[in-house]
Amino acid sequence: MHQWLDWQATAFTLAMRDAFLQSFRFKPADRDQALIAASAARSERCAEILDRHLNGRDFMVGERFGIADIAVACAAYRWLNIPVDPKPRP
Repeated sequence: MHQWLDWQATAFTLAMRDAFLQSFRFKPADRDQALIAASAARSERCAEILDRHLNGRDFMVGERFGIADIAVACAAYRWLNIPVDPKPRP
């Protein structure tokens, strides 16, 4: 559980930080598209890790819904709502 909580905070959320900030905190004319693209690429790598981990599983850790599911779901929800056209995933 701690592994996935740390991963969400230090890898996935950190990877999408620039795409999120540029997309929602900057005026369109002031957005750095290269920064958004680099952040989106890092975020896609994290989404792929998450996708592989969840393949064949219902939950992040063990057989029950837990705190890691909440933390990672919040990050995944943010990722899927940043306007960068993320890769479709199951």
